[in-house]
Amino acid sequence: MNRLLRFFLVMLVIAVSATPGSGCGPDFPQAIYTGRTVPDAPLEAYVTGKLGIVQPTYAQRYLVVAYDFLSGRPLSPIEQGSFGDFNKAPADQDLIVAFAHWQEARKQIIKDMVISETPDAMRRIPGQQYQYYENCLPDTYESAARTLRARIAAHAADAFNLQHWVGGQDVVFANCKGGTAIPAWLPNAPKWLQHDRSYQIASAHFYSGDFDSARLEYNAIAADVSSPWSTVANYLVARTDIRQAMLSGQSPDMAMLKQAEQHLEKLLQTKKAGVYAGSTRALLNYIRFRTDPAAQIVALAKEVSGRGEDSRFGQDVRDLTLLFDRGQGPAARAQSELIDWIMTMQSTSREDAAHALERWHATKKEVWLVAALTTAIPGSADVGELIDAAKSIPASSPAFASAIYHRAVLLNAAHRGEEVRGQLDAVLPGATRSQPLSTVNALMHERMLAADSLADFFAHLVRRPAKYGFSSGEAFAEDVNAQFDQYTLTNTLCAADQKESNEERALRFDEGGAAILNERFPIAQIIAGIDNEPMPSHLRLELELAAWTRAVLLGDAGTADHLVGKLSGCEPRLRPFLAVYRQAKSPEAKRFAAVYTILQFPGLQPYISTNLARTTDLEKIDEYRRNWWCGAAPSKDEAKQPLFLTEAEVVEDRKQQTALREIGSAPKYLSFQSVEWAKANPTDPRSPEALALSIRATRYGCTTNGDAGAASKAAFDLLHSQYPNSKWAKEYPYWFKD
Repeated sequence: MNRLLRFFLVMLVIAVSATPGSGCGPDFPQAIYTGRTVPDAPLEAYVTGKLGIVQPTYAQRYLVVAYDFLSGRPLSPIEQGSFGDFNKAPADQDLIVAFAHWQEARKQIIKDMVISETPDAMRRIPGQQYQYYENCLPDTYESAARTLRARIAAHAADAFNLQHWVGGQDVVFANCKGGTAIPAWLPNAPKWLQHDRSYQIASAHFYSGDFDSARLEYNAIAADVSSPWSTVANYLVARTDIRQAMLSGQSPDMAMLKQAEQHLEKLLQTKKAGVYAGSTRALLNYIRFRTDPAAQIVALAKEVSGRGEDSRFGQDVRDLTLLFDRGQGPAARAQSELIDWIMTMQSTSREDAAHALERWHATKKEVWLVAALTTAIPGSADVGELIDAAKSIPASSPAFASAIYHRAVLLNAAHRGEEVRGQLDAVLPGATRSQPLSTVNALMHERMLAADSLADFFAHLVRRPAKYGFSSGEAFAEDVNAQFDQYTLTNTLCAADQKESNEERALRFDEGGAAILNERFPIAQIIAGIDNEPMPSHLRLELELAAWTRAVLLGDAGTADHLVGKLSGCEPRLRPFLAVYRQAKSPEAKRFAAVYTILQFPGLQPYISTNLARTTDLEKIDEYRRNWWCGAAPSKDEAKQPLFLTEAEVVEDRKQQTALREIGSAPKYLSFQSVEWAKANPTDPRSPEALALSIRATRYGCTTNGDAGAASKAAFDLLHSQYPNSKWAKEYPYWFKD
């Protein structure tokens, strides 16, 4: 990575104000079925045109790549590599490797040198106590190593002067962290060494922060056409101006940046930049980024959407997106189709939806058809036209996945499920082989929503995560399997299925599908799915546990008893408790047997997880309070109503959902039921334990509804008044407020 880029990124961190961090708290792992901010790994597939569904929420750099391909301008191999390089954050490893190369070269002259693994490359910003900049960048050490190897090859017999050369370079590097040491001039040295020593002296001034002296020295070297450093010194005069400008205070010295800009422009005009012409243009971009950002964003947009064999593509895309982040996009929108397209894609306004449609009508370009489909408002007058146009996109087009997906979304919104089924049943077999997993999962989601039967729904319900992330955000995943660790695996496994592989255990219910099961399926339909439809064993067990818990909460003893047989053969920890439940005679006894069981197993709840399942053992308290349930189903968005349910089934589900909401949170419900049972059955040996475990539930269960404190106190008061000498009263000497 070149010095310009490293310095630019370090100074960017210095210049941009810190953003507020999130509060301290657990950052839970998440399964990501369809990436929303970054494409699926590997990145190489995306930059070669395998775009999948272009998400409007992608980071802007990925939208730049999508725009180029959708506009019929595929990236060249050079641009692909450049984008990949600049898509990665600067790595400390770059500096360590470069420093090692320098030490290897140096050891050829200084045989007994002490090897150090890490260089002192950070220097404190003048006037600041805690802020530093990376003074000596990786290319600093690489350049020194290359030069020394060349000098050894040319002057192998001149060990004395080679040692002088190394000694001078050591002084230069001593200034990386701090200090103002300058190598001594060598009046009697051979010409080659004097040229090199002049350059070392100038560089020592540069790294020591004495920019005025460095500028004088570099100008003198540039004027000496006999020096091998003449051309680069001319370029380094501008770099000195830039470094001084960036370190001049709280904000860059714009006058000095303009001075550097004029110097660089002159180098290009007079062709004195030589082999450094590319670096000179990069420095000019760096300066204009600050001195004229409004013009620069337009210039960069033109470059990244119309160039070809250029290794600066990645840097230009990065600069463009940084200018977007600094609010330069809106003013430049009318001057650049790329900027207009990105802003349209990322908008949710009706005005931009109309604009996308107008641009597609005017240009007939696929890039604008994708924008029009992405921003289309279901039910609007133009939807039919877009649905027809999307159908005509060939599978070979980079727009195909986006077109077919948004077509399915619009058809589903119009309740045209038969067309969705016909389209996606034809597409999905090929998509599973050729499209990113995020795209396959999104298409499967739409196919699931179009299901015309229970069997059809379950056939399209299960997903393999495209990647893993955390609740704080999504990361680019080079290897999904490398992220798949034990903490993402549920411990809820049927005893008969312990041989299920990690790959099989990674399968989860679709998030929207899980929400539908939680909120739109009456329990009879859930049981029908459990009994008749294929699904991975661990998911079947999760669904059985949730269905049993829901059944007992709803007082549906017949369904609960039906599930006891399944769970008893699968979950030995539950078996004795379920046997008591089944043997209970009265409805009240059955209800308390269920309550007592649920208190013993904090992993029980009447809903399935819409993402990764709880990983703590079923009978153990989860330290992050993922125990039992709150008052409503855990859904991010409103669950869609399945089209195949009858009106009677929909009515029954609504009735059951109302009953579950009235039951409320687990701490409240369990405490109330335990108190009622203990009052009516004071001699039952389970009564004091149930009261104690109810208090525990108010400590570790859901307390966001504001009803746990009263429930905790009620259970506590009865425990200590009715069973004051019990071991349970001694174990729970406190009750807990909300």
